[in-house]
Amino acid sequence: MTKRWGLGPWLRHRPLSVRLLAVLAYFFAVAGLAALCFHWVMGKPWDDSLSFALTVTTSGLGVLCGAAIIRWKDRRDNH
Repeated sequence: MTKRWGLGPWLRHRPLSVRLLAVLAYFFAVAGLAALCFHWVMGKPWDDSLSFALTVTTSGLGVLCGAAIIRWKDRRDNH
């Protein structure tokens, strides 16, 4: 069995509130970086940049929730 890297093993044994805060912090960091890059690289105003960041965040959270539902259904069907 290969060793897992990253925060996964550390987060797996933490309370749900800590895991949710870690996910939210990650998504806010990604959204902030997306807004800054969109503003500086594309030269767009801040309202466009923030709506782009909101789009990135909601699509990322949607993918995360969809993957969790698929994993949950797979575990439920295989046991």
